[in-house]
Parts: sequence; C-alpha cells; structure tokens
Amino acid sequence: MNMNNKKYILKAIEKEHQYKEFSESEQIYDIFNIDLYQYFIVLDNNFDGDELFRKLKKFLANQSNSFEIDLESFVSLINDENLEKLLFSLINAIEYSNNFYAWTLNQKNLEKKLNHKLISINESLISKIEQISNVAKARTFARVLQDMPSNLMNPYEFVEKVKEKFKGKKVKIKVLNKKDLIKNKMNLILSVGQASTNECDEPRLMYIEYIGNPDSNEKIGFIGKGVCFDSGGLNIKTGNHMRWMKYDMSGAAIVASTLLPIIENNLKVNAVAIMPLVTNLVGSKGLRPDDVVISYLGKTVEIDNTDAEGRLILADAISYACKDLKVTEIYNIATLTGAMIYCLGETYTGVWSTSDKIWKNIETQAELSGELVWRLPFHHDFKDLLKSKYADIANSVSDARGGSSRAAMFLKEFIIGNVEFSHFDIAGTGDAGNSGTGVMLNTFYNIAASKNSK
Repeated sequence: MNMNNKKYILKAIEKEHQYKEFSESEQIYDIFNIDLYQYFIVLDNNFDGDELFRKLKKFLANQSNSFEIDLESFVSLINDENLEKLLFSLINAIEYSNNFYAWTLNQKNLEKKLNHKLISINESLISKIEQISNVAKARTFARVLQDMPSNLMNPYEFVEKVKEKFKGKKVKIKVLNKKDLIKNKMNLILSVGQASTNECDEPRLMYIEYIGNPDSNEKIGFIGKGVCFDSGGLNIKTGNHMRWMKYDMSGAAIVASTLLPIIENNLKVNAVAIMPLVTNLVGSKGLRPDDVVISYLGKTVEIDNTDAEGRLILADAISYACKDLKVTEIYNIATLTGAMIYCLGETYTGVWSTSDKIWKNIETQAELSGELVWRLPFHHDFKDLLKSKYADIANSVSDARGGSSRAAMFLKEFIIGNVEFSHFDIAGTGDAGNSGTGVMLNTFYNIAASKNSK
C-alpha cells in the first residue's frame, strides 16, 4: 500500500449512531477502509467549547499524519445558535495543533509539521471561517512571542517584532522609551526596570491604536503586562520559581495580537492595545523594599515587595490609558499573582469587573470562545490590607491571604474618572506544559466584535 495515498478524515457522530461502541466512550475511534482512514468523535448540541477544543487539540497534535476535518458532519449535529462556538473550537484546535511548537530552535520539533484542514462545501460559512481563522492565527502569533526566551524577547525585541507584524496596517503605533517615560513621570514603570543595564532591556511603553469607528467616542483599552523576564528583583525568586519567567510578558503578547483580527476583520470599533515593557532584574540600582515611588497618576506607592512588580507597571499604563488615550473601558490581562494558581488552578482565568453588565458580556463571549472564566470580588477589605504609613498605598503585604483580589484592588486605584475596569489574571492559564496558550485572545476579540457597529 502506498502510504502517501492514504487519506485521514475526522468526522463527528451522535451518541445514538449505529456504531454503538463509539457512544460508550469519549475517545476518538478509527475505521480503516483500504487507503481511507476515518476517525469519529461523539458530539451533541450541548457540547462544551473548551472541552471540544482541548480534546481535538490533543488528538490532532499527536498525529503523524495530516487530517481533513469534515465540517458538515459536525454542523449537522448542532443548532444554528451554536455554530460560531463550534467554529471557534474547531478552527483553534486545528491552528494550535498545526503550530504546536509556536516557536522553537529544536531541529527535531521544527521538522514536525502538520497540515490539518477544515473541509466544507457550504459556501455560506466561508466568510465566518476566514474571520475566525484570523483570530486563531493571531493567537499563534501571541504564542510565538510568549515562547521566545527573554534574551531574544526583551522590551526592544518585543517592540520590533510587533512593529513588523503590523507593518502596512491602518494603526497608530507609538513607543515611549526611557527618556519619554522620565519626561512623563511614569515612575512606576521606570522603577521596575531601573536595574536593567542593557539598553535592550530598558523599560518602554508601547501602544497600538485602531480607529474603526471615528464617529464614536467609545474606545476599548486592552492592557497587557509585559515583564519580559522576572527575577523578582531584590525579593529574588528562589529555586525553580524563576524558571519559565519568560512568560511574564504573556499579557502584552495577547493584547498586541488581539488587535490583528480586529483590524483584519474590519470591525467598526475603536480599540487600543497598551503594553508596559520591562525586565525585572537584580542590581545595585534596582528597586528596594521600603522605597516610595510617585506614580504617573500622582499617588505614592510604598514598595513592600519588589516581586509584586507587574501591578506597578500596569498602574501607570492604566492611568495613561484613561488620561492620554481616552479609553472608555479597560480590559487588563496579566500573569499577576501566584495565588491565582492556588485559587483556580490551571483551568479557569480569574476575572474582576467594576460592571455587572460588562461581566455578563465577558461571560457570554468567553462561552462563545471556548474559554473558561470565573468572577472574583472587588471589595474594600482587600484595599484596606494595602494601607501604608508612608505612602498612599503599598504594592503588597506579607500576608498571603486574598493575594489575587488584593492585587486587583491595587490596579483599580489607578483608574481615572468613570472608566469601567475588568482585570484578567492568567497566572494559571497563560501557559500550559511550558508552552504559551494565548488564552483570552478569543474572548477579547469577541468582546470587541460584540460592540461592532453594523
């Protein structure tokens, strides 16, 4: 038999299918028919988007042959209202498994290249498939940025790679370098990066602005933490806790990439991605516990712990987004607190929101996107824990209780005016198995799409 002539197809079947044995397990089965290999997955209308994505991603990524996924077999088993959710799960699983190693210099992994395809004869779905494919490809770009090591993905390299990706697109890109940050008194960002002696590691703030609806005053601000490497500073991380700290810039990678499909799909919205970029290193010029820093907003911050640095750079970015970029709502994303991993594990992303209405939309768009979110509380008790004798607020305290909500309340203090604020802590979900996930990019895109002016 000519192995090159073999064809591999994945189809969906219902639980009551004639292949009775298939309905008794959640596994994916195969039927061999000469050169045609058909695999089947059980599906019903009440499918879980996250579970379907994870199951398909695992199956497809572990194959040595490329598959054709028969879309019609999936569509025939669901109602129309679940079609978009299905497409998000399928297209993201295919894109993820085709680019399982988003970035690697391992020659063996470079050679493993799959080309799974979604096959459909339904022309009415082409436009929607293309739109969601743009989202999935943007997620791959986010994962590339995440997976690159910090010697190749410092603040300078991040800016250059993102600029290159957006070349020719109708956006405004601005980068505030160290001199600009000093001029603008963005001292919290500067303080975290002040131990960096390499010019490429110097702090920056980058933003990408897209105006898709010039007649509207509404503007979505996506803010992402960009700590390209986090040693902890003088409160240095010990043992293996410093390993994989290249992923501390995941938020910045995700918000930059979120703008790609918003632009490519011509959404009639106004959106800006804001990325404070630093490396948190150890050095004689580094930030010290007990230091007091004056923020861009003017609030003073006492440093309790130099390893609570992400909230510092985000605080200046949040105030800048409100004051200078005139955003009307903010979605902030960060690998912010280790406490989040103990709270929600590696399954759910924790979310805080100042608006019940916005939270409901987040929940709806996350369900559509096949991503899991769980709401956590803003409460004044968490702010009270950050009281300082010597400044307006402390960046942390030694008490570990309520750490994630405490960090969220710290960020909320730097909002200006009536801007609604939602914060996503992806400490547990930003990477999986030491590989970037691009988590929440689907949800962020769908939040923007839900505001699309027809």
